[in-house]
Amino acid sequence: MDLARSAARNQDASGLAHALIALGYVEEVALGQKRLREVLQLGQGHAEKAVTLEPQNQEALFAAAIYAQLLGDTRRFDRLIDAATKANPNSALLLALAGGWVALVGDIKLGAQMVRRALEINPFLPIWTNITLCLEDVENGDYLSASEKVRRMDAREYVADWLLIAAIHGLAGETELARGALSNFPTKHFTLEEYLGDLPYASGVVGMLRKGIENLRSVET
Repeated sequence: MDLARSAARNQDASGLAHALIALGYVEEVALGQKRLREVLQLGQGHAEKAVTLEPQNQEALFAAAIYAQLLGDTRRFDRLIDAATKANPNSALLLALAGGWVALVGDIKLGAQMVRRALEINPFLPIWTNITLCLEDVENGDYLSASEKVRRMDAREYVADWLLIAAIHGLAGETELARGALSNFPTKHFTLEEYLGDLPYASGVVGMLRKGIENLRSVET
């Protein structure tokens, strides 16, 4: 964020710099540092400026897509995500990130296909990009398979990723693993319910998170 802000100050016409600032605000929420409402307006301003300045820039298109989803504009999200992935079809990491978002906001099959295509381009992508593929198992009710897959993954410091892992383990009845994953939730900043309310995911995905975590709590009580 410091580097992106410095770049924007030195060259305000850099769409990439503004896109990185916008995405940095999303990262702060994902890391559990801030609530969505604290960053939404600021981030949206940078995302819109980025795509206005550089309408063909892949990061600018991606940032604008994310904020469209955060604001509930799914049609614009779909259009911008498609444009972002087509801007550079060989950008494996961005394709995997886009696939993750597509899966979480409603189309798990398409999102997983995008991640697999990204892995074909670059088989050495970070292991956490595979978390998206576990959603297919969850959608099919194969919780044990999903639990086994996330057990072997090194997750990012993202609260959202750890909640997903905790829920998958909870659905599979892996109580200790679920409890360990849930311990990464930063309770000092906000409640779990508040964070779930911030997530711009499909209702089915949020429902799955709640169900998996409730399974854990029912075992503990």
